[in-house]
Amino acid sequence: MEYSSKCPTDMSQERLIQELEDTKEQLKKQKTLKEMYINRGKETTRELERLRKYSDDVYPYNNLILSIRYETDVTEVRQQVETLQHEPQKEAQQRKLLQQQPKELKMAQTSSQDKFTAELQVEQQKNKLLQDKLDRISEEYESEEDDRGNQESPAKHPGEGGTL
Repeated sequence: MEYSSKCPTDMSQERLIQELEDTKEQLKKQKTLKEMYINRGKETTRELERLRKYSDDVYPYNNLILSIRYETDVTEVRQQVETLQHEPQKEAQQRKLLQQQPKELKMAQTSSQDKFTAELQVEQQKNKLLQDKLDRISEEYESEEDDRGNQESPAKHPGEGGTL
């Protein structure tokens, strides 16, 4: 029996091969960067030595300044190299996390949505109760206004409400 499409194991194997190729490519880039920083450090060292020889003759107190700069540059280059060496490990950890995240995000979304729905229902109930209370108060106020209006009309005396 022939299959017209690749079987799942071939597809996952292709995906793994692709990931391996991607990882190799990233490793190659990182090695290139590492070599670049190492070469930059060597160039800096050579330049510093050249400047030291020159400055020893012209400015003897510059040795201290150049020494401090040299140490700072060397420390910086070492930190960059160390960072580059740890990047492949970090990327592998990030891939694992990214594979786990969709499930966790879906669960968090569902939980959040349920919580939001419950809060929304509570707020809707509160709004309905407040609206009912407002309607009752409005009706009572209008009723009292009507009662006052009816009581004041016949009780008006001539001279009330007029000018003197």
